[in-house]
Amino acid sequence: MLLAPDSDILHPGVVELPEVLDLKAATPLTVEFLTLRGRPVHVDASNVQRLGGHCLQVLLSAAMTWKADKIPFALV
Repeated sequence: MLLAPDSDILHPGVVELPEVLDLKAATPLTVEFLTLRGRPVHVDASNVQRLGGHCLQVLLSAAMTWKADKIPFALV
């Protein structure tokens, strides 16, 4: 399948994480990753002050999923 030069797969999705990644943030974060599946992802964690266990699981799962899909995933 040939992709047009302006196809979304050529443009990485950017996920800007909030300061607090608690239980309330886990579901929206999961949904955001699901919408970006199949595209390269750049996760900006520069604002994070607190990281809870549920969001850590979401981030680790996303990283493993992108690795299995052989698509770039960067957490910076």
